[in-house]
Amino acid sequence: MSKAFEPNRLTSYTNEAIIAEIKRVAKKYFGNKCPKTTDFNKYGRVKVNTIIRRFSSWSNAMKESGFAYERRIIEKSDLIEDLKKIKKMNQDKYFTFDFYTNKGGKYSSETLKKRLGYSTWPSMLEGVLTLKKQTKVIIVSKLNQKQLTEKHLFTELKRVWDALGRRPSYAEFRKQGRIGTKVYERKFGTWRNAIERFCSKYRYNFQGTKGSLATKEILLAELRRVADSQLSHFLGGWF
Repeated sequence: MSKAFEPNRLTSYTNEAIIAEIKRVAKKYFGNKCPKTTDFNKYGRVKVNTIIRRFSSWSNAMKESGFAYERRIIEKSDLIEDLKKIKKMNQDKYFTFDFYTNKGGKYSSETLKKRLGYSTWPSMLEGVLTLKKQTKVIIVSKLNQKQLTEKHLFTELKRVWDALGRRPSYAEFRKQGRIGTKVYERKFGTWRNAIERFCSKYRYNFQGTKGSLATKEILLAELRRVADSQLSHFLGGWF
């Protein structure tokens, strides 16, 4: 008889479903004892950081699941050592709270910030580990907008396009581009006009490079364009 299929992620993320998953993991792998966060991430179908966000802390989640969870006083040195461990795992680079928990971080964001005396995650990492959050380099801040030629704009668009291996959506370029999309809109009238001009000049396929897949945003934008075109053509026959 074949083994029943078990999805590797929960199909529902209600409090009840998460508690049931905690109990399942505890019973199947830890003899009905309260699992540590690092151990739970190995077997759970929901990540520890998701549980912490839902229940405010790991201890609260354990208590809601019916486990006796003894809260001990956490030394600041323990918190710092745990952060240093994750820093080393990330090659001494800045990391997010999601990365911290996924790599086995033991404590909640609130516990770390409160005990170490910081109000935000970035300020804590900078103060404790001298890790500064990288900020996007904006070319516009270095060049007057009037100095940004078509070549400047298309060179940056080509960089992002080639990095993705396809045409970037508006949202993707806003996130990854080093020149704001508003600059393109002012220069070419619309973002679409900028893309069309770029494709014409560099002989790129409007929907993406050969063999690539268009994003959901690109497909929806194209469907809207075709629908608008068809509607305009239809209404044109009545006037």
